[in-house]
Amino acid sequence: MEPSHVLKAMGLPNSVLQGSIRFSLSRYTTQEEINRVIEIVPDIISHLRSITPRIEDETTSSPTKEQEKANLIQQILEEEVKPFLAQDGGDIDLYDIEGDLVKVVLKGACDACPSSTATLKLAIEARLKDRVDPELTVIAV
Repeated sequence: MEPSHVLKAMGLPNSVLQGSIRFSLSRYTTQEEINRVIEIVPDIISHLRSITPRIEDETTSSPTKEQEKANLIQQILEEEVKPFLAQDGGDIDLYDIEGDLVKVVLKGACDACPSSTATLKLAIEARLKDRVDPELTVIAV
């Protein structure tokens, strides 16, 4: 089947054009044409599914490396870092992860502590680099 001239005019790449189905109905469409479309659509869909990689549903797929990394970072913060900071009245929350940049919020005594930068780099960042990824950088936001 030749891709639609409308889709071509939209400037879509050939890979998208070849996987697209477009049907138009107008007042000039005959019942015979409609019946033919109804007849061939299952075959077209079957063919497209056979040549298209299957995309897994997020709810059933296994966690991605990024998700696993985020889960491990959260686990380390909860189980190791928070208890350490709590000894001096401090606390920490994971704010965001962007690639290798881990953003945290220092709270409690850590928020105003002059040693918080040293704690952040020498204790928290070092621990995450050791356990998760040596390329990680941790910043307070």
